[in-house]
Amino acid sequence: MKNKRMTILITLAVVIALFSGCSIDINPSVANTQFGMQALHYEFIIVLISLIGGIGCIIAGIILTILGFTGSIEWIVEASGFTSRLINASPGIVLMIIGFWLTLKSRLNIKAKKQN
Repeated sequence: MKNKRMTILITLAVVIALFSGCSIDINPSVANTQFGMQALHYEFIIVLISLIGGIGCIIAGIILTILGFTGSIEWIVEASGFTSRLINASPGIVLMIIGFWLTLKSRLNIKAKKQN
């Protein structure tokens, strides 16, 4: 029971940290134009949908893990100099990893160069 509580607390701490990391870096002369406002609006919608999907995956993974949903997934990812192996993992853990990846990738990042 303590392990399940710790998993939930750690997951909530990571999600809160991800929410606090979003920032916008845009020149006011660009942001005050119609294009800038429209770009900010669409970027916000995309980020919001991605965050909701990622948090949904994390919560679903926690629920599957707590309920004891069994299964076996072997996940081996190899890239240049990097290898990730997840062997005999439950589907809940894999779903939580996908949720973490989705929330990390959906961080808000808008930049504009300053005019000279």
